[in-house]
Amino acid sequence: MSRELSHQREVATLGIPLRVLIVAESEGDGFRLVRELKRAGYDPRYDRVDDAAALLVLLKEGRAWDVVITDGTSCLSLLRDHDADLPVVFITVPLDEDLAVEAMRAGARDYVLKGNLRRLGPLIEREVRDAAMRRDQRRTQAAPGGT
Repeated sequence: MSRELSHQREVATLGIPLRVLIVAESEGDGFRLVRELKRAGYDPRYDRVDDAAALLVLLKEGRAWDVVITDGTSCLSLLRDHDADLPVVFITVPLDEDLAVEAMRAGARDYVLKGNLRRLGPLIEREVRDAAMRRDQRRTQAAPGGT
C-alpha cells in the first residue's frame, strides 16, 4: 500500500469534527445517533441532555455546538432564542409527521425519520453549511457599509 493511500485512510478514519448537542430522553437513541454520525464520516463530540432544564444548564455554561439533534419539541424555543442560526434537526417516527411539521414551525430546520437515519449525515452537512452562510450574511449586513 502506498504511503499516500495509507494517509488518506488515516484521514478518512478520523472523520470530520462535529460538535453536537443531542436532546433525547433515551440514552440508547443518543448512542444510535452518534453511531450514525460516525458512519456518515463525522467525528462527533457531543453533549446529551434529556430535558429543557438540563439544556438550560449547558446554555448558561456557554457551550457551543455545530448542530442540535432532538426528538422533542420542548427545547426548540430555547435553542431558537439562544442562536437563531443554530441548525436543529428533529428526529421523528414515521407515523408522526404532523409532529415534525410542528417542530419545523417551532424552529427545527429539518427532520429525519427514526427509521431512515442514513439521511442524517447529508442533512447535517447541508445545515451546517447553510448556518455558516447565514452567519456570514449577518456579519456582512452588520458591518459598516453593509447592506
